[in-house]
Amino acid sequence: MTKNNINPEHYQQGRISNIEFIEDRLGTSGFKAFLLGSHYKYTYRFKHKHKHLPTAQRKEKELEDLKKSQWYLARYQMCLQNEIKSHTEANNVTPIQYDSNDLPSDTEHKNEDE
Repeated sequence: MTKNNINPEHYQQGRISNIEFIEDRLGTSGFKAFLLGSHYKYTYRFKHKHKHLPTAQRKEKELEDLKKSQWYLARYQMCLQNEIKSHTEANNVTPIQYDSNDLPSDTEHKNEDE
C-alpha cells in the first residue's frame, strides 16, 4: 500500500472521514471558507516551510504542499459545481399547466345524458 500524504489513514478514523466530519460541523458556507483557507495556507507557505531541508527533500515537500493546496481547491470547486447543479435543477422545474376542462381526481364526472 502506498503512503498517501494528502489524505493519510489517520484522517479515516470511524464511520466518516475527517473532511466529512468538518463539512458536517461547519455547514456549506463554513466548509467552503475552510477549504479556501486551507488552499491559501498551503500555497502561501510552501516555499518557506521546508527551508531547513536539503534541496531535493525540500522540493519534494514543496511539491507535496502544492498538491495539498490543489486538493483543497478542487474540493472547493466541487462544492461550487454541486451548488450550480442544485440551483439549475431547482430553476428547471416546469409548472403544471391546467386546462379549464381538467377536474381534480376526487370530482365525479356527471354524465351529460343524465
